[in-house]
Amino acid sequence: MKKILITLMMSLAVLGVGVQPVYAGGGGEGCNTGGFLGIRPWYALVVEGDCKVKQPTKDELPKFVWSIGLIILQDLFMIVGYAAIGFMIYGGWWYLRSEGDPNNVAKGKKILMSAAIGAAIALLATVIVNTIIAVLGS
Repeated sequence: MKKILITLMMSLAVLGVGVQPVYAGGGGEGCNTGGFLGIRPWYALVVEGDCKVKQPTKDELPKFVWSIGLIILQDLFMIVGYAAIGFMIYGGWWYLRSEGDPNNVAKGKKILMSAAIGAAIALLATVIVNTIIAVLGS
């Protein structure tokens, strides 16, 4: 079980570094829409070349609203992913400091397993949102 958890955590760490958000559509050339730790500002996909939020026409309004909503969703999933990594560290700390106490070992394993499941869900959700953003951008 310990080897499985370590392998899962290492693979999630490698996948977390390798998965980058898709920046399809929008985004002014000289604008700073990169964000912090992968969390982009709400206007990242709806700015024009002069770094101003473009005014959508009546036909563009649904795509405009969906773009803003998807960026906010992606940011929330990124925050959930960071929280899951924090809980993995916390669960590992409980596991390491258990000193053989079965209750603390079980608590550490439970936290680690829940955090791994949460990280996997956040990663899949981010991939789905990025796919939708790429489809809307084309």
